[in-house]
Amino acid sequence: MRPLGLTLQRDPELYLRLLSILSLAAAAVTVYAAAFRLTRDWWWSTVSALLIGASPILLFYAFEARVWEFATLCVIAWLALLASALTQRSRGKLIAGALLGIVLGHLYIYAACLFGALAAAAAIRFAIARDRRELVTLAAFALPGGITTACEAAFIIRTYPAGHGFPLFNPKPFGQLVSVTLSVFSSSGLSSPLSVIHFLSLVFLGATLAAVLVALRRSPLIVIPIAAVIGLLSLLIIGATRGYVIAPRYEVPLIGALLCSFAFAFTKEARICITLLAIVQLFGVPSAMRDMFLKGNGKPIAALIAPSPRVRTVIIVQHPLRLKYPDPLHSFALAFYLDRQLPIHELPSLRDVTNTEGVLRYFDGGPELLRAYASSPVDAWEQQLRAAPWDRIWLVTPVPRIGAEEKQSEAFRAALAKSGFRLVRVQLVSGYPMTQVGVFVRPDH
Repeated sequence: MRPLGLTLQRDPELYLRLLSILSLAAAAVTVYAAAFRLTRDWWWSTVSALLIGASPILLFYAFEARVWEFATLCVIAWLALLASALTQRSRGKLIAGALLGIVLGHLYIYAACLFGALAAAAAIRFAIARDRRELVTLAAFALPGGITTACEAAFIIRTYPAGHGFPLFNPKPFGQLVSVTLSVFSSSGLSSPLSVIHFLSLVFLGATLAAVLVALRRSPLIVIPIAAVIGLLSLLIIGATRGYVIAPRYEVPLIGALLCSFAFAFTKEARICITLLAIVQLFGVPSAMRDMFLKGNGKPIAALIAPSPRVRTVIIVQHPLRLKYPDPLHSFALAFYLDRQLPIHELPSLRDVTNTEGVLRYFDGGPELLRAYASSPVDAWEQQLRAAPWDRIWLVTPVPRIGAEEKQSEAFRAALAKSGFRLVRVQLVSGYPMTQVGVFVRPDH
């Protein structure tokens, strides 16, 4: 990419998000190819691909630069290969399916839900069709990946450090998980779509699922939508009983599996329902795009700070505490966007965060960590600020939503004033979290 002028320094986000963005595009192409192989109908294949490419939830996470979209691509490729093996069986497809299942099991731990669901769907199908060749094909696709995820889960459980536990990993009410999951067919899951759009998405989703199951009732391909539904339901049950599910993030590959499964039903009724569902999803794309830019605000904050002199300047960050742990979003984001050109310190102790690796101490420290980050050691702050070799401080604090955030922010501003610093400019930056950015100077330093 360097001949095009796209360097890491100039376009860091391109490199960060490239894999996930390309994964979404490749997933849509894969669904198109799978649908076209079955129907030889380019119009229907385009609608099937649109169901993936225009999905608000898949589009949102394509720009989040995490593993979810690549895992979704692997799930869809695995299901497309399974569909091909069920309609035209060969030893090569069985081997490829087993190997891809192993990769998927290593990549995405909750693929265990899909592998287990496929095994359940295979048992149902065998009880009806009594086809041993189908059973062998399904076993070849489900068992290697299932064994891999079981080993991965055992390793994680055995080696995970002891601690209080990440608060967001606590079990959530089943009804809440279901509600958020149903909302992703008309939004990113992080915002509320118009009631009429949400209602239509649920109607067309239910009609589509019913039409697909009816259309495939005599086809071996029926195991794919059944497995997708059971797998998604299994994940919700895990989230409600065991926890460890931050909805809708971990559901993304299973949502992709469900949308992909619709491409294998091409009766007239199924096509009408799927087309209507795709149209409703298109209405959710603008809100998903908005959510992408509102989720984080590290980039605009870095743009405010970037023109500042590099000498005798420092950034001090207050972490939001509203999620019951110190959320170091600004520390990491500013270090990324500013390429560590300025020192970044954090409240309450002003210690550096740029020399530490890993985030377990932030996310798994429990009540003791939360109390430490909610503290206001004013005397220590004043002593450090008076002795610090800075004449310019950029203070980045969340707009308070809980009392601990407000109390700490006010106390630190008071310490700045007593140490000779004066506020010369302040700006409110939207996004998550809504943030106050102020620059304080010490003229007599």
